[in-house]
Amino acid sequence: MRDFPYVICMLFIGMWLILFVSNYKTEEIRHNAILATMNESVRIASVNSLDNSLRVETGRVEVAEKQFENSFECFFEKNSNFKIENPKFSYSYLKSEDGEIKAVRVKVKDERNTNYQTTYIADVK
Repeated sequence: MRDFPYVICMLFIGMWLILFVSNYKTEEIRHNAILATMNESVRIASVNSLDNSLRVETGRVEVAEKQFENSFECFFEKNSNFKIENPKFSYSYLKSEDGEIKAVRVKVKDERNTNYQTTYIADVK
């Protein structure tokens, strides 16, 4: 009976550690799954939003920005493994001197105000 408080204390610490580790791993899986979905959706959206009518020279292609954004949002919501309520999307484009898009950075903010971002650099050559 002397060890009863010690056993209760160890059980409490053990349960607390199990809850902490399981919560941490769940959040880690959620974060990695959202980033993987973003990367996949950016690649698909970039291919779907190519404007082939502007492709006049080898190695140069134009991406329609509005079509890219709509396509990304559609694929992201369709392919997401986790429910994200009311995601907020923001896009920033890195453009060259002549106006062609070199890279796209996509940021998604979820209902927990967590920011997820990915950058896609396309090589069309």
